[in-house]
Formats: sequence, C-alpha cells, structure tokens
Amino acid sequence: MGNVDGVKVHRADYLARIRAMFGQLDPLIFTLGLTETWADRAISTIFSSAPGVIAGAYDPAKHVFVNLGFADAIESSYAAIGILRGVNPALKILLAISPLPLAATATGIQVMRADPYSNSVLRVVAEEIAQTNPAIDNFSS
Repeated sequence: MGNVDGVKVHRADYLARIRAMFGQLDPLIFTLGLTETWADRAISTIFSSAPGVIAGAYDPAKHVFVNLGFADAIESSYAAIGILRGVNPALKILLAISPLPLAATATGIQVMRADPYSNSVLRVVAEEIAQTNPAIDNFSS
C-alpha cells in the first residue's frame, strides 16, 4: 500500500472511530476557544492555526485572517452542534469558554484588547445557545 493509500485508510478508520465515540458521548464538554482564525480564500477551509506555524506555508494570496464576530461565531457553533446531533440526537452539551488568554493576535490591535473581545463574543455565543436549548448548558470558566 502506497503512502497516500495508507493515509486514506488510516484517516477513514480514525473518522469512523471519532463518529462512534460521538455517538456514545453524554454529556460532551465543548470548549469555545478563539474567534481568530485563518482561512483558505479559494475553498473557505478554516485552519486551526496560522498557515506556516505548524505546517504548510503562509501565502497572502491564498490565506486570509478572519476574526469572527457574534453572527459568524454563533452560526459556526450551531453548525458544529448540528453535526454532533446528527450523530447523537440526545446529546447533552456543556459549553465552556477557554480560560487561556490570547498570546498573540493578528488583528492589528494590542493583544490586551483583542483577548477580551474574543472572550466576550464567545461568552455571548455560549449564553445565547444555552438559553435557547434545554439540552445545552453554559459554564463560563
């Protein structure tokens, strides 16, 4: 089996195991961590870290910095919850906010301003979701 085929087989197995795990969870503690993210301009893929930090290379023509506001953050959160509920309809969720402060920011403002903005957006998202869904609660750490 070639490297690419081997990776595909292992990825499929990994995703099947993750799906099975989410099917058995109850409850799930879901930590909202950041509003700052990076995306691929062409395919709208969101990255968990800035391109070039862990892997790949940053290309300003290909990558764009995005700082989610309330509307995008709540839409993304509901989308994630929808995926989870598609696997486990009875899943109870406890939303938490990461207590770790931002160490850096790409917003162009001081990190001391960027951090409370990010936390505030996520706290409001968590509270809004918890208030509108009895199977979801909010624990702001």
